[in-house]
Amino acid sequence: MTKKTSTTKDSLRLVSEDKQQAKNEPRKAKPIIRGSQLSRRGFLKILSAVGVTAVIAGWGISRTKLMWQIGEFLALASLGGKAQKANNKAYAGSEVKLTFGDDPQQYALVFPPLGTVPRRDSIVFFEYGGGWNMGNPAQYRFVGRFFAGIGFPTILGGYRLAPSYHFPAQLEDASMGLQVGMDYLMKNDAPVKRIILGGHSAGAQLVSLLAYDPKIMAAERPLVSGLVSMSGPLDFSLCQFGQIRSLLDAYLGDLSNWEDADPIAYANPDIPISVLCLHGAKDPLVDPENSRSFVNKLNKGSIHRAELQIFPNRYHSDMLDMFLEMSAETKILTDWLANVDKV
Repeated sequence: MTKKTSTTKDSLRLVSEDKQQAKNEPRKAKPIIRGSQLSRRGFLKILSAVGVTAVIAGWGISRTKLMWQIGEFLALASLGGKAQKANNKAYAGSEVKLTFGDDPQQYALVFPPLGTVPRRDSIVFFEYGGGWNMGNPAQYRFVGRFFAGIGFPTILGGYRLAPSYHFPAQLEDASMGLQVGMDYLMKNDAPVKRIILGGHSAGAQLVSLLAYDPKIMAAERPLVSGLVSMSGPLDFSLCQFGQIRSLLDAYLGDLSNWEDADPIAYANPDIPISVLCLHGAKDPLVDPENSRSFVNKLNKGSIHRAELQIFPNRYHSDMLDMFLEMSAETKILTDWLANVDKV
């Protein structure tokens, strides 16, 4: 009995000493899960769980919208890498930079068509997106090269950025970029017969005004035969909430500019311009109803000038993927361009 008690006391003493030793020893760091060890599916599952928690916590955003935000984040990250790779790739054509102001953003890039493809009768003028507060034509070289690669002389326009500059500075720069680009093309044996305007996001808003606002570009407007809007904020009544509203406030500066900058206020079915609106169904920034509303205003009665394509698995930024890799979306765009160029 005494031996048993002694053994029990010894065991307790050893346990106590082990605990003290463990307490004094430095803790071993838990293994860190590297990015390569966590699959994309696993990452999305974690974020999905966070989304449910956020809704329960009352963050005021639905799980679906949160997942769209996550999808857009991943799409933007993917696009950045692919665009940089495409821009750095050796290019068989040429590129000309034309400045038209003192601000570093006030320039246009001109891409003559490649000599290996038939030259189109139309030119393309394209404005980039970025919430009116970031971006420049050089970052979108891959777009200019795409259009030049299928025969369209192309101009990428730059513009001064918000919040340092408010509307209509950006619109004025867009108009000037088109003019200097056209002057260059005409001086280099590339007569401008027709103009197709195109833009993504903020750029779509700008080129839509170039197409329809009677206060600007009066001399060039008769040459405008087509307008391509990608993920465009084209109806400000549908941009009242969330990040797009904050971006618009910084861009406009003063609510008195609101109606002057709203594309749908100028959309006019009597102006003979073919329109293609492309939008991702999962766009978390600009509601696809913007494009639908714009198209509906242009298609009145027997007049059918506008076409709407909403892609079920696209977000906002990844609409630009069609310039980087051939897809069904790319074919829709190129078929439409070919038809407009023939008119």
